[in-house]
Amino acid sequence: MDQRWDADRNVLTFVRWDKDGNPLVCAINFSGGPHVGYVLGVPAAGSWTEVLNTDAAAYGGSGVLNGGELIALDEGLDGQPASLTVTLPPLGAAYFKPVPLAAGGPNSVNPLS
Repeated sequence: MDQRWDADRNVLTFVRWDKDGNPLVCAINFSGGPHVGYVLGVPAAGSWTEVLNTDAAAYGGSGVLNGGELIALDEGLDGQPASLTVTLPPLGAAYFKPVPLAAGGPNSVNPLS
């Protein structure tokens, strides 16, 4: 598991990998305000989507979400080969995964192979 603690902004990020080698990137904001334009290191450039946000209204949150397609750039950060700019909710967590493409496509990442 790859992880990073950003003490200046009170953010913990980490990458989890499933048994098939698919990444799930989590960012937890421990501060009381949102972080707009926060840049995460991610394992692949291309299209990403937010799959869970604990600040969603359905969970009683304030609704600071990342809607639609997010594009990770081929600019490495924090030991990862790509970077993704997101908005992190206050006192919440956001989870991101790459949008699946055909096998071998640009979002096909498998560090286990």
